[in-house]
Amino acid sequence: MKSRKHEMSRQRSSLRVIAAGLVLLLGNFSPVTSAVAQSSPYPNDPQRCDNIGDEDECWYGEGICDCNRKCVKKYRLGDWVCHDAGRGDLYHLNCEALNRDDGDCGGGTPGEKCWGDYGIFDCNGNCTYSRVGDGRCDDKNPVSSLRAFLGGNLNCKALNYDGGDCGGPTGNRCRNQYINGEGIYDCVGKCVEKSRIGDGTCDNGSNGVNLGCPNLGYDGGDCR
Repeated sequence: MKSRKHEMSRQRSSLRVIAAGLVLLLGNFSPVTSAVAQSSPYPNDPQRCDNIGDEDECWYGEGICDCNRKCVKKYRLGDWVCHDAGRGDLYHLNCEALNRDDGDCGGGTPGEKCWGDYGIFDCNGNCTYSRVGDGRCDDKNPVSSLRAFLGGNLNCKALNYDGGDCGGPTGNRCRNQYINGEGIYDCVGKCVEKSRIGDGTCDNGSNGVNLGCPNLGYDGGDCR
């Protein structure tokens, strides 16, 4: 009997210790304990934020502060849809601070990066996957970044006429991933190796390269 009473007394003591620990823990608990929540100017309103583009203020890093200083899920940025509250969208990501919805709303400077490092702004300011100098002339005129994904307009001076794929002024320098070294536009506007001029072989177009025109000195004299 004494042993049983002793056991019950020991259990009650253990419960008192646990209860005291819970009281201590709850007494020091604050619902705003994380550095993320403490840095937010709106700790009681997770839908609002202070700094456009800031990720730390929104849903513990899973959101981003939009142009109207409201929290938006990060995956909506650069999702090929222009989120513009002025056009009736629920979210507003169309501002310079967010790179015009990371390119989805157009208005970018041709050649600047968008969609992270995967795309560039084309000649119309739409975001498209970078196909500059891939051997094919991209001169389409899509009306949105979603359509630009299928092929944008890279045929302008700012993009070096699609890196030479769409031709250019004879004698001007160009860049193309399929040529070695410095490039130059030949007599028909094709980007070719500049080193072919005056190399002892007449490139008159029969081999796919035409340097035999007056502007290029008749292939540096090779075609005279």
